[in-house]
Amino acid sequence: MYRGVEIYMKILYILGAYKPRASANGLCSDNIIKNLILNGHSVTVLANKMHGVLDYEVNSEGIQIFRVRQRLSIRLKEWGEINCSGHPVRGKLAIFLAKTINKLQLFFSIAFWPTISTLTNFRFKRKAIKLQKEIGYNMVISVYTPIESLKAGYNLKKKYPEITYIAYFLDSLSGGYGPKIFSNKTIRRRGMRVEDKIFSVADKIILMKSSKNFYERFQEKYLSKMYFLDIPMLVKQEVKEANKIRQNNVYKLLYVGSINLKIRNPYTLINILSVLDREDISCEFVGTIDCMWMFDDLKKKMGERLIFSPFMPHGELKKKFEEADFLVNIGNSITTMVPSKIFEYMSYGKPIIGTYDIVEEPSKKYLESYPESLLLFGKNNAEENVRLLSEFIEQSHEIVSFETIKSIFKLNLPQTFTDCIMPNEELNDKVFING
Repeated sequence: MYRGVEIYMKILYILGAYKPRASANGLCSDNIIKNLILNGHSVTVLANKMHGVLDYEVNSEGIQIFRVRQRLSIRLKEWGEINCSGHPVRGKLAIFLAKTINKLQLFFSIAFWPTISTLTNFRFKRKAIKLQKEIGYNMVISVYTPIESLKAGYNLKKKYPEITYIAYFLDSLSGGYGPKIFSNKTIRRRGMRVEDKIFSVADKIILMKSSKNFYERFQEKYLSKMYFLDIPMLVKQEVKEANKIRQNNVYKLLYVGSINLKIRNPYTLINILSVLDREDISCEFVGTIDCMWMFDDLKKKMGERLIFSPFMPHGELKKKFEEADFLVNIGNSITTMVPSKIFEYMSYGKPIIGTYDIVEEPSKKYLESYPESLLLFGKNNAEENVRLLSEFIEQSHEIVSFETIKSIFKLNLPQTFTDCIMPNEELNDKVFING
């Protein structure tokens, strides 16, 4: 029974990096998968193979997970990141080799981009078809990124037209980014070529609200199938009461996620912290950073109050979130790419400090609607941003209730996605505005 309608779905959910070492899209997908199960549906996951993880398992939540071996560069990078602490030389060497091999793969796949590995595509396709023969799903959801997931869902729909195919774009393909060698026009043209194939057979296309203007302009013929939702990272967290009481007389700032210089430049944040003359503030970065050299001077200034922690399983992050006084977001340089972390930040109800360098920065409008936020513009002088930050830190902050957050960000609830994909057009029309 689903909201008065007899619906039961056997769903194959195809994605990239899933638990225990999930990507941002994997974390979003985990919320969706849990919500689908909560609503009475059966879900099988097909995801990337990870180092030290079985090809098949039933996890603690009862979800069947099948895994497909990824290309060599990804496997090497993962091994290196996991082993860097215990075997730093071997770990760093593995990461270096991974980057080198990845660059070679990208070079040799230029003619085929956005496809990088035809072999990985084949593995996903073969496994999806095998699972369909054995289990017989009536719905497949495939997530972009990665491209292999999209193509596996497409191939399954082509072979089994009766299956409902949901193409789920947590990132934009034609409106996103690609190799530096390509112009934006080329990226758009190449992406649209793949999208046309996917969109033509998909029963529903779920896209991010941040991409709405782009797809209304460039993919108008498919608007009747499109639904523009948002990143499904709002899940109620069990948190302690407001913990503004400082431990060891230090306000704890926390940033979680990767820092990629091309997409997420930390300069503004580093500049503010460098000018900030306070001994009662610490800042921890959890995740990978591809521009560690930018932090060298700041490390000299802050010493042990500047902390860098490696990637950790998402379950271990909960303690980090609970202990933090303030959560930090670094704005994106790509206007169609909303960082999913801000919604997980919000789910904890903690005050959020965000930096941004472009007026159209996509997380800015969300944080402006969040009751406990401070936004610092990179084009302001550092002294002004320091003043604003100090004042914000000294203010009295309370945990924002989840009910308040839900009322503001309805499109970020996993339940909203579940409602959207179910074959109940009356419900869809009431809840969603498509195309």
